[in-house]
Amino acid sequence: MSKGKVLLIGSNATRIEVKGNKWGATGQYLNETVVPAMALEAAGYDVVLATPRGGKPTIDAASDAPAHFENDEAAYRAARDYYDNSPAMNAPRTLRAVIDGGLDQYAGVFFPGGQAPVVDLMQDPDVGEILRHFHKAAKPTALLCHGPIALTAAMHDPRAFRAALIAGAEDKAREWAKSWPYAGYRMTIFS
Repeated sequence: MSKGKVLLIGSNATRIEVKGNKWGATGQYLNETVVPAMALEAAGYDVVLATPRGGKPTIDAASDAPAHFENDEAAYRAARDYYDNSPAMNAPRTLRAVIDGGLDQYAGVFFPGGQAPVVDLMQDPDVGEILRHFHKAAKPTALLCHGPIALTAAMHDPRAFRAALIAGAEDKAREWAKSWPYAGYRMTIFS
């Protein structure tokens, strides 16, 4: 019997702008996505994957190697098999479908890392709605490595905040950040 459902929010980003107006490949890190999902399932929870467009997240090629599993080939293969074949990873939903289906059914929400969340999740209005719901309901919100950037989506206008950051307009960014529900929180981020 399941202890409940945990919502795993993934990114659909496959490219990221890097310094010098260039683009590079990106995605979610395999270990940061599947190791926590596997642990949640082992603890008795059902994992429900959702992304902005409902597609399966791309795994960043830089993370798709045994080196990210302490050079343990068996651990890497188990993680790869989970990502490739598990029902949780192969039935992604859109964020909007998850919201419309009701967020109260989830025990917690988890955002894995990799650089991809910087591209789409940090300014996605559905991510913001989900975060504000979990915050108001005092339900666990877990974020790993680059995953915490998604917290900016909980602002009133995360796109304007991001634009101010890119433009170097610190005063404007501070103004947009005033509506952030996590202001003043102490957080620990693992990478």
